[in-house]
Amino acid sequence: DWTYVTDPHHASDNRWLHRPRMDWAAAARRDQAGTVEARIHADLVALIDARRAAPQLHAATPLEVIDIGDPAVLAFRRDHRAGELLSVSNVSDLATVVPAAVLPVSASGWVRDLLDESRHPADAPVALPARGVRWLVPDGS
Repeated sequence: DWTYVTDPHHASDNRWLHRPRMDWAAAARRDQAGTVEARIHADLVALIDARRAAPQLHAATPLEVIDIGDPAVLAFRRDHRAGELLSVSNVSDLATVVPAAVLPVSASGWVRDLLDESRHPADAPVALPARGVRWLVPDGS
């Protein structure tokens, strides 16, 4: 939003280029069932809740980038006293799999995706959709 240069309070700070004026009418639609805004808002709330429930993602937890054998997948592992977390992000338009060999060790034999609550056998590859993201942890249930 190049109009920031016309505001004397913002003109000298080009960060305002990426801070357009808030569309309050669109924001109000987040509470109207069936709107795009409501769906995006619900997805963001779910993501925030999943992040809040994952102490492994705390900045003080060491991060290890791992190669899962697919150049289109960014993967990292974080080991925490609450358990390991494997984050996998597929940046391609093609589905792929996460090899079982890199999944978190799980006494129950299952891993759980914190983002969609799906459960997967810990000894089998996990499907990763095109443009998909999974936060996999050992499932204690």
